[in-house]
Amino acid sequence: MKFSGIAVLLFAFAAPVFGDLEFDKYLIEDAISEDVSAYDFKFEFRNTGDAPVEIKDIHSSCGCTVATLDEKVFQPGRTGTINGTFSSEGKSGLQEVRVILKTDNIGQSSIDLFLKIDVRKALTANPFLALWRVGAPASAKEFVLESDGTVKVTGIESRSENFHAELERLPGNKYLIKAAPVSTEKAERTLVKILTEKVAPNGESGIPGKDYLVHLLIK
Repeated sequence: MKFSGIAVLLFAFAAPVFGDLEFDKYLIEDAISEDVSAYDFKFEFRNTGDAPVEIKDIHSSCGCTVATLDEKVFQPGRTGTINGTFSSEGKSGLQEVRVILKTDNIGQSSIDLFLKIDVRKALTANPFLALWRVGAPASAKEFVLESDGTVKVTGIESRSENFHAELERLPGNKYLIKAAPVSTEKAERTLVKILTEKVAPNGESGIPGKDYLVHLLIK
């Protein structure tokens, strides 16, 4: 009887058995061009604990990001991968997204994973605005365009007959636009549309890219 009592006490005070999901990384940081509409990522992990772990839910803090799992229950020693896609459509600058996992593990009921994606402009212009004063000389002004290599400029279009613009290719991924009004007699605001094509990693192009705008103003 004494032995049975000791066994019961030992069982009552036995250490609980938990699973433990350990990830190879908890943060992904990267930079992409705004011309890249989707960015794929993955988080890999292993159950290093002594009990199975069930991932009961997975969601993100932004509708722009979808994360999925092929299975939900991971036995001790089992590895897994969370695959996801971040949509950069309409986004610019640093984007921070949290991927949240909910598990049945009391000691690890919630796990946070993070994305920091810098969505950079594929084409920049310096400046983006040219100004002429009413009655001033109708001299040409210059815009320098620079591509990050994911797009190339194929042409420009002036939206006003009172302005003419010319495009010149410069060394590297740079371009020069020269724009001038025919007359500065009255105030006017217009745009020059910059036409682009996407450039694939192998250098091939042909797919229309995003249109960019520079502003011309007589004031």
